[in-house]
Amino acid sequence: MDSAENDYTSFRLKEHHKTNNGKYVSETHHDYTTRLFLTTGQFYEALTEEQRGWFDEACRVATEENRQATYDMYEESKAQAAADGAQITEFEDVDIEAFKEIAIPIQDKFAEEYGMQDYLDMVRKEGESLK
Repeated sequence: MDSAENDYTSFRLKEHHKTNNGKYVSETHHDYTTRLFLTTGQFYEALTEEQRGWFDEACRVATEENRQATYDMYEESKAQAAADGAQITEFEDVDIEAFKEIAIPIQDKFAEEYGMQDYLDMVRKEGESLK
C-alpha cells in the first residue's frame, strides 16, 4: 500500500504506521473524522416539545463530549505513532493554502449546483470555530 487516508487513531488501532510505507505520515487536515448521531424524523416528531428539548440538549452535550474524546484520542494516538517510529510531517510544514485553492471552487460549484450553500456555510463556520 502506498498510502492511506486515516486519522492517527485509525493508524494506531490498525498499526498501519508500523508498515514500511505507513510510517510516513503527512498531516494535511483535509478530512475531518466524523462520528454521526442519527435519529429518524418520525421518532423526533413523535416527541413532545419538552422531550425534544431534552433530546436536543443531550445531543449537544454528547457532541461536545465526543469531540473532546476524539481530540484526546488523536493526541494519544499521534504520540504513540511517533513513539513507534512514524515519520510525521507536521501540519505547519504542509502548504494548506494550495489545497484550499483547489478545493474551495469545487465546493462552491457543488453547493450551488445542488442547492447546498447553507450547509457549506455552516460547515465552514464550524471549521473556523475549531481553529
